[in-house]
Amino acid sequence: MYDPKTLNDEQLKAVECNDSHILCLAGAGTGKTHTMLNRICRLVDVDKVNPKFILVLTFTNAAAFEMKHRYEKMMNSSCVPTFGTFHSFCYSLILHDLTIRSHLGYSAAPTVVTPMIEKQITAEAMQLCGIKPVAGKSALSPKSGYEQKIFNKTFKKLLRDRNYITFDIMCYDVCQLFTDNNPIIHQYKARYKYI
Repeated sequence: MYDPKTLNDEQLKAVECNDSHILCLAGAGTGKTHTMLNRICRLVDVDKVNPKFILVLTFTNAAAFEMKHRYEKMMNSSCVPTFGTFHSFCYSLILHDLTIRSHLGYSAAPTVVTPMIEKQITAEAMQLCGIKPVAGKSALSPKSGYEQKIFNKTFKKLLRDRNYITFDIMCYDVCQLFTDNNPIIHQYKARYKYI
């Protein structure tokens, strides 16, 4: 249950703010997770938001599990928001939504590539393109930039042809659907009103 007495003044401001976009910038151990969970609880408990409309994303499975566990303990409810990692959310859409999967160029659910296989496919793509790897982080020349684009396209095609995907490509491609407001993700934008 939402309990504002457990929050300091700054946390309370974030929890009770009704702006559509909120940034909580704070150091380690300052209560960001506690604040976010109280905000979610306030939405459900006070504003009567259905938890199925809330999507909570984090970077690690451990953090997602801990937040879900803490939410269940606070709210004592079986109706829980979607808690997960960015990767698991994107992969779930690809696995379960045939339209998204097809749009991204896959006929079956792709496997996340292992580092060894990714290295092999990288070498093959470089050989097919006739380019050498670009070392360092300096700005690319027009020629190198063009070669990099050709390599990226070849690399992604080889991955798709073998039904593989990388975490980076998976997240980028799914996020691009949201950014472009592609009609195939409208159902998810309609469902997850609170992220």
